[in-house]
Amino acid sequence: MKNSIINHEGGDEAGSIMMLAGEKSGDDYGAKIATQLIKMSGDNRKIFGTGGNAMARAGVKLIYHIKDLAYLGYWEPLKDIFVIRKKINRLKQEFIYRKPKLVILIDYPGFNLYFAKFIKRNTNTKIIYYIPPTIWAWKENRIAKLKKYIDHLIVIFPFERSYYQKHHVAVNFFGHPLYGELANFKKDRQKFCDSNRLDPSIKIISIMLGSRNTLFKSLAPIAYDLIKKINAKHINYVFVLCLSDSLADDLAQKWRHNFSNLAGVIFESNASQALLNADLCLCNSGTTALEATLLQTPAFFYIKIAPISAFIVRLFFKKPWFSITNFILQRKAMLEFVQEDCTVDNILPAIHKFFADQDFRYDYMKQLSEVKQKMHYSIDHYRAVTYFILSTTKERAS
Repeated sequence: MKNSIINHEGGDEAGSIMMLAGEKSGDDYGAKIATQLIKMSGDNRKIFGTGGNAMARAGVKLIYHIKDLAYLGYWEPLKDIFVIRKKINRLKQEFIYRKPKLVILIDYPGFNLYFAKFIKRNTNTKIIYYIPPTIWAWKENRIAKLKKYIDHLIVIFPFERSYYQKHHVAVNFFGHPLYGELANFKKDRQKFCDSNRLDPSIKIISIMLGSRNTLFKSLAPIAYDLIKKINAKHINYVFVLCLSDSLADDLAQKWRHNFSNLAGVIFESNASQALLNADLCLCNSGTTALEATLLQTPAFFYIKIAPISAFIVRLFFKKPWFSITNFILQRKAMLEFVQEDCTVDNILPAIHKFFADQDFRYDYMKQLSEVKQKMHYSIDHYRAVTYFILSTTKERAS
């Protein structure tokens, strides 16, 4: 996608929109918003910023690809602080040069809040934050920054709207983007198995490995050892692995080679299909955990980051759960394997119990099914979001 990365463009940038996403889920969201903006405004407007392949295909001119921004935690970015600073300075220069009328921030709070501060200290440009930080879970002190630097929030969980309203922050809720998208997904196990030459009766475990390089480096060895141990016990499972296109090419190629040497491993580029057709899934992000839950695919949540980053997170984290599924239900319905608990010796027995204990499996799936009821929302999410964005720029949607 090198030809989608811009170097510098002169000319008239009036009416442009800057859109900043820093990870795979943000890229997917940003692409759909950009597509609707172009469609509903009747204008192939100038949208530029940071994102991935999906945003580039949607017409966003990328200054940086998310591969260049894939940092997670606190310690990990410090190791590349000078490289990160150079990229941020480049973005600042583009913002000053292009003078966008609106900035849309998508998730990625550490980076986006820093950039919002720069914008508001130098201009009056309107900023909309789509999927703001989860301050209701940790680092609640960031509410002051949101009030100071952000003009409007668009949240994706119903409880977030009431939370921000209580703190007198301008906020809108148009449902969750996944709910409408996944409603059209139809499970076709036979077709999936036929295309991968699998016996439909075989147990399928989908394993998400993370879209950021640092997280992937932590989880890939765990997944590798897990598959090796299961294979050593001669248990007949198939493992569907998803390698995100936001990973560094050399890292993805190295681990694709490693995993290819293990029995029962197949690769699937479409994460939703991997989730939809699995009997069990290992997820490591709020998005994939929720997607699996809405698709009614049972999932375990597993994550491991640098020890220093984990220590800092625990200083500020206010809840006993990490997956968004458990936040919605306000209890530990989804099993979580976090940090020192994220080991093969802990995950493997849970997998065996899930498949061997019918009562446990039934109760587990029943609890997770409650999420879909709580997330029901009939509105067209992206169309509603785009109408709102256009209204803030005083443009009439067609």
